[in-house]
Amino acid sequence: MLVVEDDFLIGRATVSFLHSVGYATLGPFPDSREALEALTGKEVAAGVLDVSLLGGDCLPVADELKRRGVPFLFLTGYSNPCLVPTAFHDVPRLMKPANREQLRSTLRQLLS
Repeated sequence: MLVVEDDFLIGRATVSFLHSVGYATLGPFPDSREALEALTGKEVAAGVLDVSLLGGDCLPVADELKRRGVPFLFLTGYSNPCLVPTAFHDVPRLMKPANREQLRSTLRQLLS
């Protein structure tokens, strides 16, 4: 499970939760560049991406996951859907702070 989150505490909490429900993780990564570098030569089952990152956004990572056919969701603090390009309007979007059961349920749906 790839985690891209620029807030250290939220990233660590997300990774900790994912581990507690049985997912191996890659990350958290604070920006798209680091996440893309980490993905080189690796496979991931899914992704949890913060839309707005320091110095940019997660869209290059979203593009790469989509290209690979890897399901992902956006975990964001922004409710404005205009932040997400039309190509990603079908991607599940959860608001921070995410309810753990909602995150677990959404990931199960993505991976089924």
